[in-house]
Amino acid sequence: MDGITYTGSSFRGNMGDDIPSLKLSAGEKIVVPAEDIVDWMIVEDGKLVGGYTIRLAYQRMSPEEKERFLETLDYSIED
Repeated sequence: MDGITYTGSSFRGNMGDDIPSLKLSAGEKIVVPAEDIVDWMIVEDGKLVGGYTIRLAYQRMSPEEKERFLETLDYSIED
């Protein structure tokens, strides 16, 4: 999501990407109840903050997979 605001019980914002499996399109306005959040991430100063699911998947990658994955990102993953 982009342009996120928190209302005290839900997060509101615009989809940042298309997610066909969820029938969501980039730019679509959505509301997500806070209790439905199981993972989160932000990028701050080019570094991943949060993103625990991404971090776990990254830890399980081979060195070659990690290299290819990092090439697709516009942020870094640090310990």
